[in-house]
Amino acid sequence: MSKYYYTNGSSAYSLDKYDIENYYTKKRINEEEAKKARAVRSAKLRLRAIASILVVFAVACTILYRNVIIIESSTEAQQLEEKLTTLQAANTKLNYELNKEVDLKKVEEIATTKLGMKRPDKHQTVYVDVTQKNYAEVKNNTAEKSLVGTFSVIKQKVINVLEYLQ
Repeated sequence: MSKYYYTNGSSAYSLDKYDIENYYTKKRINEEEAKKARAVRSAKLRLRAIASILVVFAVACTILYRNVIIIESSTEAQQLEEKLTTLQAANTKLNYELNKEVDLKKVEEIATTKLGMKRPDKHQTVYVDVTQKNYAEVKNNTAEKSLVGTFSVIKQKVINVLEYLQ
């Protein structure tokens, strides 16, 4: 012990000089502060880990939701394509049936057998001449040339539409 403390004589050490109690109190306080700092650091690390896990979970949920939407859309598109194919086949079948029924010989047969119709005789046939000469009228309207401005043009267009409808 003499190596750490210098004393002169054989008297006992004065404990007040060395403040042993104060030393242990300070050591205990420093240990408690270090323990609190470690606890705060540990809590921050846990919080950061939880936040990271939540972010990863949110990204995974977003990706999963996007994939679900894509799968639902592709399934719906496939069902609509199948429905379209079915409807096209039914349409083709109905067109075939219609074309088969519209055959002129078949129409004549139905008209004579079911409806009791007969072919007209020669004296019952009347011929009408519906040929017309092609001609065009040119209307020379000097009033139209004098139209200036937006309102006048709109007014004339409305008049033209009304004349057309009559």
